[in-house]
Amino acid sequence: YNFSGGTEIVATNEWQAIEANDTLPAGLEIRMDMTKGGKWARLQQPVVHQPADNAHPKHCDEDCQKRQKARRSLRGGRGSPIVNA
Repeated sequence: YNFSGGTEIVATNEWQAIEANDTLPAGLEIRMDMTKGGKWARLQQPVVHQPADNAHPKHCDEDCQKRQKARRSLRGGRGSPIVNA
């Protein structure tokens, strides 16, 4: 039962605007525009995890490649933990 006088939002995968008195089911993603004051809700979306190798673009410029190579050498190679000797 809705006590607020607003509308019960039917959750979907699409963002939908919500008003001040609307009620929301638990577990939704909420987005707020702090400059204009709008609020939107949708069903939570699955989180897509990327492997570490895909986290950085493969085609970066020469300076970027040098920084990556330096970081790898500090770690003892690709993905290896730092070992204190």
